Amino acid sequence: MAKSKPKKDALMDIPLKQIRKTTNNVRKTRDKAAQDGLVSSIRSVGLLQPIIVRPIPPEGEAIYEIAYGNSRYDAVAEIANFDLEQPIRAIVRNLSDDEAFIANIVENLQRQNVSEEEEAAAFATFADRYGPGAIEILSDRIGSSQRYVRKRIMVMRLPKACLKAWKRGIIVYGHLEQMLRIQDKKKVLQLLAAIFLRKSEGAPIMVSELRDIIDKAAIKLDLAKFDTAECLGCIKNSATQLSLFGVGSEDAKCGNPQCFIKKQGAWLKGNWQDSEFNIKHTNAFAFAFDRPEITSYIPTYQAPHKRCTTCDSYASILNLDCTVDPYHQCRVCLGPKGCYDGLVAGARAEANASKKNGEPAGPESAKPRVDWHGEYFRQSFYKTEIPRVLKTLDRKERMKVALYNLLHANMSSRDWLRKKFFADRESHLFDYCRILDIMDLLEPYSELDLADMITATIEALPLIHQSFTDEDRRILADHIKVDVGNWWITEEYLAKKTKAEILAIINECGFMNDPLFTKWMKDKHKMVLVEPLGTLKKSELVDMILKSGADLNRVPKEISDMPKIPDWNLRSPMTKKSESEDAGETGEEDGDDLEELPELPPDFDEGKVLTEVFAGSESIA
Repeated sequence: MAKSKPKKDALMDIPLKQIRKTTNNVRKTRDKAAQDGLVSSIRSVGLLQPIIVRPIPPEGEAIYEIAYGNSRYDAVAEIANFDLEQPIRAIVRNLSDDEAFIANIVENLQRQNVSEEEEAAAFATFADRYGPGAIEILSDRIGSSQRYVRKRIMVMRLPKACLKAWKRGIIVYGHLEQMLRIQDKKKVLQLLAAIFLRKSEGAPIMVSELRDIIDKAAIKLDLAKFDTAECLGCIKNSATQLSLFGVGSEDAKCGNPQCFIKKQGAWLKGNWQDSEFNIKHTNAFAFAFDRPEITSYIPTYQAPHKRCTTCDSYASILNLDCTVDPYHQCRVCLGPKGCYDGLVAGARAEANASKKNGEPAGPESAKPRVDWHGEYFRQSFYKTEIPRVLKTLDRKERMKVALYNLLHANMSSRDWLRKKFFADRESHLFDYCRILDIMDLLEPYSELDLADMITATIEALPLIHQSFTDEDRRILADHIKVDVGNWWITEEYLAKKTKAEILAIINECGFMNDPLFTKWMKDKHKMVLVEPLGTLKKSELVDMILKSGADLNRVPKEISDMPKIPDWNLRSPMTKKSESEDAGETGEEDGDDLEELPELPPDFDEGKVLTEVFAGSESIA
């Protein structure tokens, strides 16, 4: 039997039944092979290192609790066939609850086989029990930095779904570290869902990629026009995160776009009239990424109406850094729909009447049933024709185009290239990345110089990268002189058409003049005129077009008719301004030239105009 509880440390043999196991054990799982090795060792040479126990108030037969040594206790019990009368060598030490808790955690954390999850859970449990001073105590006891301890404690505060994914091996600890930078729990869970999806598709998001995603979603604090003094200690400041957790960007960035935008907007509102950013001399502003409801555009060459100059809806559209958004160079009206148009209705009506008299309108039935077919199949054509035409260009021109593709698709590459090769050039050439600017910039370089900047695979970017919109592909196709006249009618194109539309295509594209087409009609369907074709099924009409051997290089109007690309998509506004100044223009606006008001393309959507940083933010949201 065990002796009475000693006041000082004492080495004793205590029956197993008088000792209870601690509930504070750090390790929640046990390596079976390691435990089997421990059993074998004790069976061979005996228990060389006693366990440490502390006296406790009697609990059944137990009068001691293990401070540390749970594995050795289990090994001795197994060797004794779980005969609880079997004694075990133990050091009895008087420890309070707190002292026993600290001793158990520290002793286990100093072992090499504690997993990251067990370590983080132990830190969090310790912090919950001891509060603010826990980080300093643990750091001192285990010999690790306070940042190391703090980071693991905060990881365990992430949503449970993240911790489960970590435990199952879906994500690693490095993912959790990056998630600490996002304060919105909903965004963290949405980000986790994105990681799940990518992993299921066989393209997992690596820790480095996740770091880049979060970096792009944050806003550089040096863009702020407001006083950032109160941002210095904010947990959403990447500099604060770097200091506390060792993760984040070295550049100070705000991880709370809503807060930043609110403060930036408040500063502008209070300083707008006298602000250096009010270069259009308007009465209000709106951010492009807020997708303001613009009712009218006022061209830069047109003087505003007198009523506009006193109206609060006469506004400029800005980027987050308070510069005028390049896609909204003209001033805008944010007022009631039709207000501005009403002021210029007379002139515009006259211009439209003149235009109508000069261009006879076609029958209503000639209009495409589906507006998007023309653009869709034109884009399909670009995706095969751009690579073909690129191969016909000389080597230097191909290199220039390939490098432009890379700069357009990847902002990080754009910034790197500018700093590496063009540090002395104007930054706006890269900020706006207009195709003619980049071509002019690269012209002086030799083939060898260009080869150092690119690889052959970059030519595929316009076809696969999400940053290239339909209009971007169109701009590139026009620049390298892709001829839409080489477009071919395909099975996919016809599959999306109704029977009535296919009949119209046969008529419009002159298939009845193709001898192979008419021969198929006669041989297969005993027809010689176009009218009876309406009695055939859609599938029969499709077979007639595709299988008759008729020439498929026929281009319907919905493919060939393309709206003019606005000048702002070819060169940056900064370049155009400098060219005007070089030409000796005064910059004075002409208020009488209303007949030449530009017509915006029908698919123009100012809501799509987002800054690079908020495009990144939406990928997380």
